[in-house]
Amino acid sequence: MFNHARRPLRGAHPADRRERLGRAGSDGQRIADYYKAFMDEAAIEARGIKPIQPELDRIAKIKDATGVAMEFAVSARRLGGRGALNATPFQTVVGQDARDPTSYIGHISQGGLGLPDRDT
Repeated sequence: MFNHARRPLRGAHPADRRERLGRAGSDGQRIADYYKAFMDEAAIEARGIKPIQPELDRIAKIKDATGVAMEFAVSARRLGGRGALNATPFQTVVGQDARDPTSYIGHISQGGLGLPDRDT
């Protein structure tokens, strides 16, 4: 259903119609190039898991709970502790203490636990 609903959108974006959105190197052209790369499903499928293979290899080397904790820490530092890009199971941030607004305190909360729709 998702693909059916998305079908009319193909070709709607100027980058799909191969129109230039500005001179070479301009923000408009970079956006168009990024969009075309995102929509090039054949190229994405041809690459398979190669782009994420280093991540998978690093995960395969984890042997114990300490390794899992270390990987969470590395991911949190690399991806940042907030926002949509946070793909770690825990978010760590420093913010105002709810009980004492003159102090700051570390907060740990869940993050990155969602899964994509299984039908897409």
